[in-house]
Order: sequence, then structure tokens, then C-alpha cells
Amino acid sequence: MIRPLGDMAPCRVLLVITAIAGVLLAQVCGADEPPAKPLFGGLRELLAYADRHSPKLAGAAAETAAAEARIGSAGALDDPMLRIEPENILDDGLNLSPAEAGRTRYEIMQDLPWSGKRTLRRDIATADAEQSAAAFRRERSGLRREIRMAYADWLETEGRLRVLDEIAAIMADAEAVARTRYAAGLVPQGDVLRAQLELSSIENDRLELTAGARSAQARLNGLIGRRSDTDLPPPATAELEALPTLDQAEQRLVAHAPEIEAASALERAADTRNALTLRERWPDLRVGVSAMQNGSQIDEWGLMLELNLPLQQARRRADEAESAAMRDAAWALREEAVVRSLAGLRQAHAEASGALARRQLIEHTLAVQAQLTLTAALAAYHTGASDFLGVIDATLQIMRIRTAAIAATASYNRWLAEFLDYLGEA
Repeated sequence: MIRPLGDMAPCRVLLVITAIAGVLLAQVCGADEPPAKPLFGGLRELLAYADRHSPKLAGAAAETAAAEARIGSAGALDDPMLRIEPENILDDGLNLSPAEAGRTRYEIMQDLPWSGKRTLRRDIATADAEQSAAAFRRERSGLRREIRMAYADWLETEGRLRVLDEIAAIMADAEAVARTRYAAGLVPQGDVLRAQLELSSIENDRLELTAGARSAQARLNGLIGRRSDTDLPPPATAELEALPTLDQAEQRLVAHAPEIEAASALERAADTRNALTLRERWPDLRVGVSAMQNGSQIDEWGLMLELNLPLQQARRRADEAESAAMRDAAWALREEAVVRSLAGLRQAHAEASGALARRQLIEHTLAVQAQLTLTAALAAYHTGASDFLGVIDATLQIMRIRTAAIAATASYNRWLAEFLDYLGEA
């Protein structure tokens, strides 16, 4: 018999409520984590999502913030030093009280670098922060390049699946015609078997491409910072992005490419470090003020000035030679980065232009010719003027041409990603 809660003692009511809450909490805590919501949109939405959620970019941004924070401390003075020296503390037993000890000296000292050194250290930290900011842009562009390439792979795979569907429909119609003509005794059974063989081959290709599509989705999810099993909407066929002109792109690369900016910042930092090394020929100072306490009275004051003597010329000449060599190396690295980036930019532009030209040739010429060939082959087979092999060849030719068009589009998108990555604009 179930008793109402009102008939129970208050302590039992509390126990029942606690037990129910515990069961519900256990069910909630033990439930599987709900899958993430699908991400709607195309390539732009994926890139924007990666900007907001990628752990890789978050780490690079934190490193940049740390480098910027170091600017404030780079030129700051060191903390002052306080020295307390009690004297005669054992005259009447151990006594550390300044008022009762014999004498106590107080000194406060501050290190002061030679004029210009603090400014140079700040300039070095600023150049390092600029290098870190350029490295963040390089990291972001590199990630977006990978996303673009993975998206191009996904588009290519989905496009090839659509082509297989179209070819399978054509082949199924041809197989039906072959069965009809075979039933009428007009063609051998080999025509039907050949059509069925091609349909089985298409299904095998479909299984392989379906696995490739799932792999591309998992890779995309990993790149943008989502769980690998999160659903993505089917990629929408969009207009191709325009390829920038090479002349304007070369100017943008030299002026704003993150790799060039990072190399330039490295060169500035090395040049400033060399100037700081030369400035080390001048001594650093230490100033201090002292007070002498005798009993409970301060009866003496003093002023102290220390400086280091830069007499170790062998070490100093070695340091200066090292900093000069590092400055020259940084200059060479920047020149190499410019030459290499320009060469890569031109190569990517040439490859993208070639892929675009192939795509246009296939769509405007080869695809039309292949479609006419298939139509003629089907008509000839219906009338018995041609064998079934001509239909198979024409169908497979259409599949090859459409697949080639999809491959050319994917190649264009990949090389466009490379091209934009050199500019830091992927």
C-alpha cells in the first residue's frame, strides 16, 4: 500500500525526497552527452567557426598576448634592494633590536642601466611581440588553408558521388534495354551481364567514396575544433572564388604577408639586440642612500654610487661579433622568405589558372561532346546499328569527363587556398 507523503513523518519525507533527487541526478549524470548541433552553412561559416573555437588559434593568441605583455616589463627598472646591517649584536648577549644594538646601518640601493639601454630592451620586446603577432596570422592562415583543402576534398567526394548516381541511372536504363533486347533474342546475354558488372563496379566505387566523405567530415570537424562525429550539412555547390591578379598579389605579399612580417620583425629585433650589445660598452650604475642608527637616533647619512667596469674586452668583442652575425642572418632570412614566398605565390597562381582552364574546357567542350556521343550510342543500340559496348564506352566516358571536371574544380580550390595562404588571407 502506498502511503501519501502527508501521512509520513517529516524525517521520512525528507529521506524520500532525497532518494528521488539522487536517482534523478544519477540519471542525468549518467546520460550520454548530447551530440553537438549540426553546423549549418558553407565554407565561410566553417572558417568563422574555426576563428572562434579552434584550440590551436586560442593557444597562438595567448602566446601573442604574452609577448605583448612582456613589452611593459622589458624596460622597467629592477626592484630596489634594502640592506640592514646591525653591529655589535653580541656585546651583551644576542640582541637584534636596532634601538639596543650598538649600531645599525640601513641602505637602499637601485640599479640604473646606462642611458638608452632600457629603450633598446623595450624595442626588442616590441619587435618580438610583432613577430609573435605575425606568427599568429601565419598560424591562422595555415589553419584556414587546411580547412579550405579539406572542404575541397569533401566537395570533390560529394560531387563524384552525384556523378555515380547519374551514371548508375544511365547504366540501369541501358541494362533494362539490354534485358528487353535479350529477351527478344536480338542481343547476346553478355550485354546484360556487362551492364550488371558496371553497376556492381559503380556500387563498389560508391562505398569507397562514402568512406572518403566521412573521413573528410571528421577531418573538417577536427580542424574547426568540433567533435569528429558531429554532423555537417552536405556541402553546397557555390560559385568559384575569383583568383586575384598576380601583380597585385605580389605587392600585397611583400607588404603584408605574415611570413614576411615575421621575418622583418626578427630582423628589427636582431638589429636592436646588436645596438644593445654595443651599448654594453658603457657601465651600469647602482645608486644608494644609507643611514646609520646609533641607539635610538640616526646620526649619519651616506650616499653610495657603484658602477661596473667593462674591462673584459675579449668577451665583449665576442658578444658583439655574435650579435652582428645574428643581425646579418636575420636579414638573409628575410630576403630568403621574400624570394621563396614570391616563387610559391607564382606557382600557386599558375596551377590555379591551369585548373580553371581545364574546368572551362571540360564544361564547354568535352562534356557537350560526350553527351552527344552517349545519345548517339543509345539511339544506335535501340535500332541495332551498334553493339552494347559502344553504350558502355560512351557512359564511362561521360563519367570520366564529369569526374575530371570535379577534380579540376577541387584542384583550383586547393591551389587557391595555397595562393591565399602565401598572402596570409586564406
